[in-house]
Amino acid sequence: YNTFYDPVSASFVDGGPTSLQDSHYRLGDAASGSSLMGLELTHSIMQWNYCYNEDFIIFALDITNTSATDYVDFAFGLYVDFDIGGLDGEGGNGNMEDSVVYDEDEGWAYTFDVVGVDPGWGPTVQTGIMGTKLLETPDNIGMTAFRTDDWSYLPDDDAGRYDMINSTRFDNPLPPTDPYYIKCTRGINLTAGSTVRVVYALVAGADSAEFVGNADMAQTMYDNNFVGPEPPPTPVLRARAGDQKIFLSWSDISETAVDPLSGENDFAGYKLYRSDNLGRTWGTEDRANDNSCLDIDYIPIASFAVSAPGDPIPHSYIDEDLINGVEYWYC
Repeated sequence: YNTFYDPVSASFVDGGPTSLQDSHYRLGDAASGSSLMGLELTHSIMQWNYCYNEDFIIFALDITNTSATDYVDFAFGLYVDFDIGGLDGEGGNGNMEDSVVYDEDEGWAYTFDVVGVDPGWGPTVQTGIMGTKLLETPDNIGMTAFRTDDWSYLPDDDAGRYDMINSTRFDNPLPPTDPYYIKCTRGINLTAGSTVRVVYALVAGADSAEFVGNADMAQTMYDNNFVGPEPPPTPVLRARAGDQKIFLSWSDISETAVDPLSGENDFAGYKLYRSDNLGRTWGTEDRANDNSCLDIDYIPIASFAVSAPGDPIPHSYIDEDLINGVEYWYC
């Protein structure tokens, strides 16, 4: 039901989901009982949980004109209204101290709380940033307008809304308030029977630098057919109990894996961890570790490394000085 890009063969192959979690929606414009313009929309949503791509979600929107009419002045608007903060117990949700920043050339925009903390979350919780980035527009038209204002001034009729997204205005962000923003692409040629695609990413970041980095990574992954770096597959770990010891062994499936982005075998070795509390922790915390992908890292009970792929490496380990009758977990 799907194809995904295989960098080894440099071709698209039949397979399962494009991401770690795909969602698909099909929509029409017949909410009032009959189609108004003959539009059919397919929304595909892709998300991952690796440390470099866990802070964005990619949305691919295909718009098909099923009517017999050519729409030569078709316009698309991505409406966004983030409220940065939590419920404050008095009816507010952190929406009144927000402001907007955007980059016309890069196609991204974000909303942030100018105070940096929010009563709904408490004085010690720093607010982050939420935004979006356009990854693809029809015929590479890009963002032709950026509209922003207080949400209470939004037009409430279709004609007024179309005038907004079909403009060429780039509004200046307001002082802190409750703003929305709309990224607009006009001049789309949606002829009868044709389909156009708009792709954008929902992006989060702790600060502006992290947001821009995540937005750039979303663009990189999309440009590379959703291919990014991945860890080798996890080997199969087996355990056999002995007297105050456990014999561990594992498969070598990790050692021949090829990274889908680089196309290279970048296997580096194994780390073995033990838990004596059913996986709540995995030994002694390693606070000196600079691994930015982990909030908490642990000191392994054993580690084995290779200088180059193909070098000999152990596939077994005996964990000794244990207590009989205690349940130990390994990974």
